[in-house]
Formats: sequence, structure tokens, C-alpha cells
Amino acid sequence: MPGVIMPGIYLLGSRYFQEVAPGVALDRAEHTRMNLEIEVDLAGAGETTLEGCVEAVESSPLDRKGSSSVKQYCPGVGLVFDSGSELVDKNF
Repeated sequence: MPGVIMPGIYLLGSRYFQEVAPGVALDRAEHTRMNLEIEVDLAGAGETTLEGCVEAVESSPLDRKGSSSVKQYCPGVGLVFDSGSELVDKNF
């Protein structure tokens, strides 16, 4: 069954499933931070401050290691950070 990638209204602390496939995938997210200002150093454009950003921690109870992924999203841009990977190029 499909889930929700990101609700239209961001509620701090809310949790939801992103994918439900019994025995295969049970991806979930929790909203952990909001109203963030994120500095990104874009190739060719220099440092830019993105405002109104949010953070979600994604995990799965099927992952035996118990690992999670931290993702940050910004309005008008989308995903800017994914557990160590950062946005470096965006056509503004």
C-alpha cells in the first residue's frame, strides 16, 4: 500500500507510514524539527540560506540494525539533506 511521503501540514512529533508491504517494507517517518534555517553551499552560486525548513527521521521496524535516516526539506526546493548527502546544485 502506498503511504504518505510528507503531509501537507507539518505537525512536530507526528508519525506516519511511508510504505506498507508486509514482510518487505514498513517505512515510517517522524517529524523532529521545524522552522530551520539551513545554509547550503551551491556550486557556482555560493552560500545560500534556506528558511522554513523541516526535518524528519525515517526508519523501519524491519531493519534489524535499527538504523534511521535524517532528512531535511525546504520550501520551494525539496530534499536538501539526506543522512550526510547535501544539495550542492539547484537552479534558482
